[in-house]
Parts: sequence; C-alpha cells; structure tokens
Amino acid sequence: FFFFFFFFFFFFFFFFFFFFFFFFFKQKTAYEISACLVGSEMCIRDRYMGNLLMVDDETFETANADSSHTYSVQANALRVGNYVMLKGHPCKVMEVHFFKVGKHGHAKASIVGIDIFTSKKYEDTVPSTHNIAVPFVTRKEYQLNDIASDGFMALLRDDGATKDDLRLGDSSEEVAIKEKLEEMVNEGKVVIVGVIEAMGTEKIVDYREF
Repeated sequence: FFFFFFFFFFFFFFFFFFFFFFFFFKQKTAYEISACLVGSEMCIRDRYMGNLLMVDDETFETANADSSHTYSVQANALRVGNYVMLKGHPCKVMEVHFFKVGKHGHAKASIVGIDIFTSKKYEDTVPSTHNIAVPFVTRKEYQLNDIASDGFMALLRDDGATKDDLRLGDSSEEVAIKEKLEEMVNEGKVVIVGVIEAMGTEKIVDYREF
C-alpha cells in the first residue's frame, strides 16, 4: 500500500510539473517567432515611412518659391561675367573680390553686379564658402512680325506659333529699340530679336536683320 501511494504521488507530481511548465514556460514556436518578427518589421517600416512622409511635408511647405528659377554655387566660384542673385535681383557680375577680415577671420566675397533687366547696380558681401543663389538665364530668338502702338510685339516661334506677351517699355533705351524695329519692319526687312528670360521675366537684349 505504501509503495502504491508513493508511486501515485510521484506520478501526480510529475504530471502537474510537466503541465505547468508546458503552458507557462514553453518556448515560442517558429511560426510564433516569425509572426513576432513580421510584426516588428512592419512596426519599424511604418514608423520609418511616417518619418519620411513628415520630412517630405516639411520640405514641401518650406520650399522657396524661387527655387525653380535658381540654383546654388559657392561664392568663391563666382567670376566676372557670371550671373548671381543680389538683393533678390538677377544680376551679371561686374566685380568680385575675395578678402579676409582679421588674422583669424573667414574669407569673404565682395560682389558687384548689374541687374540684367533694369541695369541697376547691386552689391553684397558674403562668406566665400557659403552658397549663393544663381538664376537660370536663358536666351531665345524670335522672328518679329509686327509691333503695336502700345509696345506689344507679335513674335514668331520656331514651331510656327505666335508669341504676343512681350512688350517694350517706356525707358529711353526701349523706346529707341522700338523705333528702330518699327523702321526695319516698315522697310520689309526680316528681323530677329534676342530675348533673355530669368526669374519669370523676359526682355529684348538685341536684334538683327535676318
């Protein structure tokens, strides 16, 4: 009887211990581990994508409205004849000097330029290693068909379409150009005008007989 009681007690204890260990301290199966990793990966991916979206939104909201009209170069790369933005105006560099301030000062660039549209003079001084905005400047040629009394010109594009949104202003220089162009058109000459464009603005800079 004692032996039977001892055997029953030992079997019951072993079964209880095994049951407890199996349900509370068992290791995860390969499926459960993979599911856990997938969940972690998704969490990390979603957080990463969320950060990317947040950065993109900030970049979009704070982007400069003129960024599509300019690009950046270091000030020490500027030379006479280059284009540069000075005080918010597209200018052609007329003078550029590099100098140091004090014994341990940083090198600076002193830039003098002329507005390509108004011919006004602008100056600025910036650290030579800093980036400075440079406007995209393009030049195109059109055939002149006619000039209206208010200065608007009828121009012919290369593809045969007409361009009629360019006007000669009232400055003495532009009035003189207008008179000369009218004279050439009235004489039946084929006239080609050169137009530069920068920062969304256009201007006639030269003309010639074709």
